[in-house]
Amino acid sequence: GRCIARFAVDLGIAAEGTLYFHAIDGPHSAVVSKMTVALSMIDSPAVVERNQGFYIDTGSPHHVENRTPGADFVATAR
Repeated sequence: GRCIARFAVDLGIAAEGTLYFHAIDGPHSAVVSKMTVALSMIDSPAVVERNQGFYIDTGSPHHVENRTPGADFVATAR
């Protein structure tokens, strides 16, 4: 969602500001500015505690962890 919103603005298909679009899981909105893209997501029907974090399925599965960044902090895709 964030990538397609930024891409639409970069191509001149949409202007910066609020964009509305439909994805496989339904309608979404994104607010695009020069440096950020904020995306709305559907409410997840369940948040499950799993593997030292949380599993949330918003139409695409997400593993979420609370981490404290340090000098050697590295985000690792799982």
